[in-house]
Amino acid sequence: MEIFKSLGSITCHSKRSVVFEQKDVGKYAYCTVKGIAKVVLLSETGQIRTVNYVTPGIFFGLSAVFLERPISNSIVVMSVTDVEILSISKEVVLNCIHNNPNIASYLLKCVALQIESLFNHVEIDSFGDLIFQVASVLNSFPKQQKSGRNYVTLSQEELASIIGKSRITVAKSLHQLQDLGIIRLIGKKKIVIDNEVELAYLSGNLQK
Repeated sequence: MEIFKSLGSITCHSKRSVVFEQKDVGKYAYCTVKGIAKVVLLSETGQIRTVNYVTPGIFFGLSAVFLERPISNSIVVMSVTDVEILSISKEVVLNCIHNNPNIASYLLKCVALQIESLFNHVEIDSFGDLIFQVASVLNSFPKQQKSGRNYVTLSQEELASIIGKSRITVAKSLHQLQDLGIIRLIGKKKIVIDNEVELAYLSGNLQK
């Protein structure tokens, strides 16, 4: 990351602000240095659907740099928390890839992680019941840790946006998981994972 920092510039964005839009494509690749951002699809009517989260060290906007055209005009990256975003020009990115195989490998890994996340969302939408959908998002969402327990910072409204269901419907599933002793709901935006094995099983990532 230090190598990348020396090659680009860092900008700060406050919580819930737009970091990247498709009209910006092709000129820069971006990387979250601090904080969490989300990739959303924005419809013409103003509806928002979250499709991915971007955590520190993960680049985004690479596909547009490589293809030199927008992937989708509806894609917007928004900050979930206060974030610091590193931007590196297309010319510098391509030069790094040409001169350093390790950087090329790392950037390919970033693209692969985003593709994997997209496939997970397609699978959830296509085949999953609601418990599976909620468990899948919680299992894959960036974790923080306190007192030996992992937790995610995610409101019911944000979770509903990711899954594409109403907040009330999502709340019922969260309380079901809490009744099973798998999670604990702390306040409006903190979900503690008490049973990671069971959560992974419900999300389809572990066999009993």
